[in-house]
Amino acid sequence: MGSRRAQPASGRVDAQPRRRRRRAARRALVVGSGLGDDAEHVASLGFDTLAFDVSPTAIANIARTVAPGGTLLVISGAREEGEPVDDPPPWPLTPAEIDAFAAGALRMVGLEKRHNPDFPRARFWRAEYGRPAV
Repeated sequence: MGSRRAQPASGRVDAQPRRRRRRAARRALVVGSGLGDDAEHVASLGFDTLAFDVSPTAIANIARTVAPGGTLLVISGAREEGEPVDDPPPWPLTPAEIDAFAAGALRMVGLEKRHNPDFPRARFWRAEYGRPAV
């Protein structure tokens, strides 16, 4: 488990692109982003960066970063348990994955499953978690 490292992984920093491309073509995907240090570094290099991580360890670490009395807001695409995923990442979260954010001292205080009227098949979660004040 360990503490938040607050710096990108050194192996990934060394692997940064050597050539600069046109601004419009500079996009990056950080898979398994943990708390986002690598994603922040990639974004600082000028990339339009998308990062995600839904591993149990990452979710537990996120829960620990919420200060006493603080709030975690999760907004994500939604899908049902067992529903296939045909789109590229980031993948929509299932009810069990949304429930997993209520870890440690975090408690779910609100959950909405919404639909986008412009895209009838598009569903998303808006989940709010709170950590009690000490």
